[in-house]
Amino acid sequence: MRKRITIREICDTVINLSFYQAIPLLLVILTTSVTQVFANIAYVVNYGDNSISRIDTASNMVVGSPIAVGPEPVAIAITPNGKFAYVLDFGDDSVSLIDTTSNMVVGATISDGSGPLAIAITPNGEFVYVVNYYDNSVTVIDTASNMVIGPPIIVGFFPIAIAITPNGAFAYVANLGDNTVSVINTTSNTVVGPPIAVGSGPIFIAITPSGEFAYVVNGGDNIVSVINTASNTVVGPPIGVGSTPYAIAITPSGEFAYVVNEGDNSVSVINMASNMVVGPPIAVGPEPVSLLCFLCS
Repeated sequence: MRKRITIREICDTVINLSFYQAIPLLLVILTTSVTQVFANIAYVVNYGDNSISRIDTASNMVVGSPIAVGPEPVAIAITPNGKFAYVLDFGDDSVSLIDTTSNMVVGATISDGSGPLAIAITPNGEFVYVVNYYDNSVTVIDTASNMVIGPPIIVGFFPIAIAITPNGAFAYVANLGDNTVSVINTTSNTVVGPPIAVGSGPIFIAITPSGEFAYVVNGGDNIVSVINTASNTVVGPPIGVGSTPYAIAITPSGEFAYVVNEGDNSVSVINMASNMVVGPPIAVGPEPVSLLCFLCS
């Protein structure tokens, strides 16, 4: 039986990143309608005390009590209709389900594979895809029954990130341990084609709004690889960014991509028409690991 390691150790052992987490803990913005009054809430994953906090974005104040979830929560995703939030509990290989109307955990925790670390929900809200770091697999949850369906989908070594195309047809999984990306057909829930070789230590992946390209952040050699989703091949030369890039966000217009560089406390900006970095890196605070492009052009 493989010895479990902590979130802090994951990147240290695989690609020697200095930051204490393997992935950025996710904060997501929820807009939901309650008796015709729209409330904007940010849900924050608290790894240290096994809870979820809520911030009212109108007042920028925490509202209500923390929502207790499973041990070592690492990521959260909210269904497109805003009704439910799925939280990955890395510590006990489970998924907690939060009803966003009552802000309570509902039902039994959903058993998942070993080391759930990343999550994505299909655009139609019907299925949740969970990346399991220790099992080298992805499991699928049916949101109607909140049960895992089908056998685990085996991907590459130490999968760590996932992104689903805007049309919901394919899921792209970054495999940290063998420097590849696996492609899953979400209709058959099978891997299609051979794994796609990218740079060293792929740690994050994002897909353009058009669905034409997947941008893969490679933390081990400070580059971003671009995959053409029609051919599932890497196109063009790698894009050099800052030291130890960690995450990427693409503007809704698809014009620019922003890459956080944990190693030199900066953000690189990529012009997606030319796939070249524009301007000098933008200096930010120490050890940046996550970003969100919200209402940006």
